[in-house]
This record gives sequence, structure tokens and C-alpha cells, in this order.
Amino acid sequence: MKNILIILMLVVLMFNISFSQEQRRFPMGNLQVNGKISGKLIDEQSGKPIEYGNVVIYRLRDSSMATGTISNAQGNFLLENINAGRYFIKISFIGFETKIIDSIFVTPKNSEIDLGTIKLSPALVKLGEVVVQGEKELIINNLDKKVINVEKDLTNVGGSALDVMQNLPSVTVDADGNVALRGNTNIRLLIDGKPTNMEGVSNYDILSQIPASQIEQVELITNPSVRYDPEGTGGIINIVLKKRREAGINGIITLNAGTGDKYNTSFNFNYKLDGFNLYTGYDGRINRFNSFGSNYRNSVNPTPSFLNQSQSGLNKMNSNNFTLGADYNINDFNSLSTSLKYRNSSFDNTSSNQDLTYNSSNYLTSKISRSNSGDRTFKSLNFTFGYKKTFEQKGREFTADFLFSDFKMNRLEDAQQLNTIYSPSYSETQSMRRLSGEGKNQMYIVQSNYIHPLESGIRIETGFQSTIRTINTYSDYFNFDYTNNVFVDNISLKNYFEYDEQIHAIYGIVSHSISGIKYQFGLRGEQVYTKSNLPLTNQSYRRDYFSLYPSVHISYEFLPMNEIQLSYSRRVDRPNNRQINPVVDYSDSLNVFAGNPFLNPQYTNSYELNLNNALGFFFLNTSIFYRTTSGIISTVSKLLPNGVLYNTFDNVAKGENYGVEFIWTQPVASWWRLMANFSYFRTKLNGQGIVNVDQDATSWTTRIMSTFTFWNKTQLQISFNYNSPTITMSGGMGFVGGGGGRYGNQAIAQGKIYELYGLDLGLRKDFFDEKLSVTLRISDVFNTRKFGGEVVGEGFKSIFDRKMDTRVLYLGISYKFNNYQNKRERLNPDEVDQEMF
Repeated sequence: MKNILIILMLVVLMFNISFSQEQRRFPMGNLQVNGKISGKLIDEQSGKPIEYGNVVIYRLRDSSMATGTISNAQGNFLLENINAGRYFIKISFIGFETKIIDSIFVTPKNSEIDLGTIKLSPALVKLGEVVVQGEKELIINNLDKKVINVEKDLTNVGGSALDVMQNLPSVTVDADGNVALRGNTNIRLLIDGKPTNMEGVSNYDILSQIPASQIEQVELITNPSVRYDPEGTGGIINIVLKKRREAGINGIITLNAGTGDKYNTSFNFNYKLDGFNLYTGYDGRINRFNSFGSNYRNSVNPTPSFLNQSQSGLNKMNSNNFTLGADYNINDFNSLSTSLKYRNSSFDNTSSNQDLTYNSSNYLTSKISRSNSGDRTFKSLNFTFGYKKTFEQKGREFTADFLFSDFKMNRLEDAQQLNTIYSPSYSETQSMRRLSGEGKNQMYIVQSNYIHPLESGIRIETGFQSTIRTINTYSDYFNFDYTNNVFVDNISLKNYFEYDEQIHAIYGIVSHSISGIKYQFGLRGEQVYTKSNLPLTNQSYRRDYFSLYPSVHISYEFLPMNEIQLSYSRRVDRPNNRQINPVVDYSDSLNVFAGNPFLNPQYTNSYELNLNNALGFFFLNTSIFYRTTSGIISTVSKLLPNGVLYNTFDNVAKGENYGVEFIWTQPVASWWRLMANFSYFRTKLNGQGIVNVDQDATSWTTRIMSTFTFWNKTQLQISFNYNSPTITMSGGMGFVGGGGGRYGNQAIAQGKIYELYGLDLGLRKDFFDEKLSVTLRISDVFNTRKFGGEVVGEGFKSIFDRKMDTRVLYLGISYKFNNYQNKRERLNPDEVDQEMF
């Protein structure tokens, strides 16, 4: 904490010094600037600001384009560096009528023009005899990210963030909750732009706690700029939760129920008066689901044998999340914001497992029957505090933010096992084991950012971020003494691991627009200090390293709403604490895991070309991407002479991943809206390490969503998604553990994942001027979503599959108070400010 305070003091001191020097160098009122034109875009019907509206200024003499920009979350836009002359402005946004403002005259005496509030009317586009009413776009393409508006996706109602992920373009989800972006599960998951700090908890557990009703939009960031933490070679997925900023008292209450004991509820309220805003929220989930799985392993070393594993389980989840936050505008140039989030969740599970081993003659030689019961509880507290200062010079701002996160996990599991040997002689052995575990994570983040537009039109941005994190896990094992009827501590299986990490980063970004070409160059430098400790054996490991992460973003709009974008970024995946913990995990006696403390980070260079085209009445986004990764962290498996599968981690390979992606949206008719996504990519892995790796495979995914409007605006939505077989850069490991479930994301350098597909239906009807909404949804209508794959190693081949309750009927009801509408809060520290673009 002392280090944090020192850093904060230095930041404030440096800013005050630089600000005072800036005031002396450029006295207010003496700035020599080129012409500026500003305004605000709003929806004529609802009065809401229009974000990402396209504003282009043309020279009146020859209709050539001078420059352009887009509106921000408040609907505001700013055109800068306008030379003296006569112009006209064209304003457009998909789903709205194009507006033209002419007779704009820029002179030295009239260099700053405020167009005021500009109202755009929803479009009435004729397709033959068909009339299409404009509405909020499902997908908005920004320079470095895609913004997906998921609030009105009916196939998410009653579900969780996992359902939302499954219905996003470019995103796939397996049975372990491993979320992949273009086939790569090494992504950085953010919630409201902030890391989850839930190390050791699977993505499935994290995402299943967040009701879909609480999510406003999801940002897919495949090539982030250097303002983002470079962690996650596959990119960033940022889940943006609903927040309130309207004047007065506003709110919404949502209730959902699903078959099989699945319930969730949420409410959000805010109160805003003058410069003060107070908001609060709650969401709770109760979820019960069954799971089934099997694993078939054929071994040839040391002697031929066959292992047939089967599992069935019942899982129960109870989650409660509370949010309290406030914003205060001190004056027109200074504002403060703070928030507090508390989460309390529990996961109970019971399962039955049976392992049957056969010899080469197909005779049963042994059987292991195991029953498990467990309970896990999670408690997390997140506190944020932010300060923002703006200036009279438009576009100039300073922000400073502090984040504290505290996460605790407790785990208690009992496993009772009966071993039966049939050959060479019959015998039975009974045993019972108890696992008691505790995890504690604490994280501090301090960061600041300063943006300064220069007279030449160049914009300079610089900032720093310091992250300090401690992760401690303690696992105790006990064997049951049947003679004395007590549990006895098993010292040999104790697993105590302590991990400390510090990451200190500085970055700089230069952006400009010239002759219609907009560019942004950035460079980030990071110094990483890590220390891991095994307190029971007094072993410790240190790793310190410095890395540079450049990024480039270039765009050119050759026609209004037709743009080409080129980007590059370098990213990293650092080994997590479980991947480097060398203590062997014997949770499954036939499948054991051990980390590798000598793992290196894996680095990726990512290149991307985007084409955004508005063609007639439909919009097409085309992306061509190419990634190279070195030192891929992979799970590798080796069959031991005693028949146990030993799993560890190594930097075994280098890889290439490239492909093309299409996203097509179109209002086919006044009652029919269509969105389709298709991704095709090829993955190559090769290298040597604990195992030799040489794989080359192609795969593809597609998703089609149709929305039909009929009878008093009743909506029917049909969504279908298909994922072809793939080896992916990262994925699941098999029947036990899973890819990201227990040990984080890692590649299957020795196997592949089978196809996965399903169909969802949703129906929605609004009442009382859209204040009350009733929704009905069926997920996985044909019950086809099943996760499976295979792993091949030296002397063995394993085939696995897993199935959960995926076909569920949901009923949802929501009610809005005082014209509740969704609106984004100010960009948080981890988000890129792309105002220039």
C-alpha cells in the first residue's frame, strides 16, 4: 500500500508541474488554431444521443472530402484543422436519414462554428414495395473494436454471459466455458474495462454468474492499441454492464425463470440531480444443471489396455452481486467517479465416476467407482476511484484512476473411492479423501492518461499503469482412517503456493489525420517482476523481464461509410500461477497435473485488414487476419508405466493462424432483419519439446440470426451457430480438468476438438408503451450442443465427450421506470479513446 501511495503522489506532482509549465508556455486565450466545427447528434424521436454517427465535411467548390469524424457516446463531434473556405457537411448513420448542412463559411474571424443539436430522423428505406424502419444497430465497427449491442438479443433472455458469448460473431464457447475469439482462447476478459482478478476460477464460473439481463454491450477488440494491457494473444473481450446516467429517478426490474430450477433477477436504479449522480444495482442467480461425460483411452505402452471412464453430476450455483456508485461534476472541467462492487457466490456439486480397465483380450481387469461432493464459495470486492480533468482546449484531458480488488475462495471436496481388482487375483480396497482449499487474491492498479492536441492537428497521448498482485493458494488433503473413524492429514499431498507479480508500464500514442488518412502509432514498455514460493519446501522461483509492445492503426474512408483499416499489435500470454506450480495435483488418480516453473511467456504478432462497406441497404464487414505466435504454452500428456496419465506444461511450439471473416447485416424487409457471420481460419503448430508437434488444420464457424417483427411489434428471433472441428491455438484438454477450467488456457498440441452446433428461439412482446416486456426463449432447441474431442500422445489415444443441460425453456419479465434507457458511462481507464477516429 505504501508503494501505491508513493506512485499516486508522484503522478499528481508530475501532472501539476507539467500543467503549470503548459500554462506559462501557452497562456489561455493566445492559442493559434485552425477552424473547428462542433455539434451534437440526437435521435429525433427518442432524444437519445447517437454514438458513432458519421460526420464528413466536403469542399463546396469541387465536392472533395476535407476530413471527417464520428460522434462519441454523448453524441458530440468535433471537426478540427479546417482551412478557410466554403463547405457542406453530410451526416449519416445506419438506420437514419442522411442530413446535409450547407453554406458553412470558415474565416479567420469565424474559425469556431457550433452547429448545436442536430436531430436525425429514423430512415424509411423503400425496397421495392417494402418499407424498413431504422433501429439501433446490432454491430458498430470502430477503428480497433467491434461493439455488439446485445440488449435486444432475444436468444440471451434468462441466460448468463455464457449465452451472450455463444451468440456473438467471431466468438465460440466450449463446455468448460472457454471463450475463443477467432479460434484462440488466450483472450483477456474484462468487465467494464477492468480485469476480473479471479485467478484459479474458470471462465465458466465467472461468466455463469453474470445475468445476460445486466449486459448492455460487448466489445470485441482483436488488435488493441498500446493503451490496453497486452495480456491475451487472442485479443480482448470487454463486457459492458448497464449503468444509469439520466436525470431524476430511473430504474428497471427483471425476473427470469427456466426449466430445471434456473432463476435470476436483477434491478438497476439511479438518481441524478444537477452535477451529482448516484446509482445502485443488484442481480442474483440460482442455477441447477446436470452434466454427463465419458472418456475412452486406448494404450499400447507398456502393455495394451483400454480405459473407459464415465461421469454424471449435479451442479448448483447461487450468486448475489451488489453495485453502488456515484459521479460528481465539481465544475465544467473537473469530475470524480467511484464505485463499489461486492459478489458472493457458491457452487455445490455431486458426481459419480466409474473407471473400467480392460486388457488386450477385452477382459475387465479393474474397476474404480468414485463419488464426489464439493462446495466452493467465492467472495470478491472491487473498489474504483477516478478523476478526470478537461480543458478549454477541446480534446485535451487528464485522467487518473485507482482500482483495488480483493477475492477469496474456499473449497471443500470429499471423494469416496472403491478399487476392485479382477486380475490376476480378486481384491477390493476402499478409501476416502478430503480436500480443503483456500485462495486469496489481491490486486492494486494505479494508472493515468494525458491527451494533448497540438496546433498541427497531431494528437499526443501518454500514460502509465502499475499493477501489483498477490495470489496465494493453500490445499490440504486428508485420508479417512476407517479404524479410528477420523480424517488424517496427508502431508505428502499438501499443495501450498504463493505468487507475487508486479507489472509497470508506460506508453505513448501519436495520432493524426492527413489527406483523408487517419493513423495512430503507439509503443508500450513493460517491466515484469514475478516471484513464486513453495512455503512447505522453501523453494522459490523468480522471473523478471522487460518487453516492448508496438501497435499501428491506419484507416482511410474512400467513400462515406466505406472505409479500409489496417492494424498491427504485439501481445503476450504470461504463464498463470497454476501453470507454474510444480506440486502434483492428484485430484484424479488416473489423470494428474503438475505445473512447470520454468515456463516462458508466449508472444503473438497480430496483423489485420478490415473493410467496412455500406452497400445499398446492407452493411458488410470483411476482416483478413494473420497471427504468428512463438513459445506456445501447451498442455502435454505422457502415459506412465503404471497407467496414470501425467499432464504438464511446456513452451512446445510456434504457430500461425490466419483467415478471413465476414459480418453481414441487412434489413431484408420492414418485418425481417438478418445478421450473418462467417469465419474461416487455418492453424499450424510445429515444434519440439516434451513432445514433437506438427499439426495443420482448417476450421470455420458461422452464425445466422433472423429477427421477425409482426402483430403490434411482437418479435421472433431465430439464431443458429456452427463450429467445425478444430485444433485451435488453445482449447480443452479432455475429460478431466479441461483446457481453461482448472489450469487456464493452453493449446492441445496433441489433439483436436469436434464440431459443435445448435439452434435457439426467442419471442418478445412489449406492453404499456414498451415499459413492460415479456420474453419467451428456448435454448438449443434440438439438444445438439455436446463438447468432445481427442488427444493423441506417445503410446495412447484418448477420446472424450461432455454434455450439460443445454435445452432450457425461459420466461422473462422486465419493467422500466421513468423511461429507463441504456447509456454508456465515460470511458474507463482500460478503454481506448478513439475520438479522433
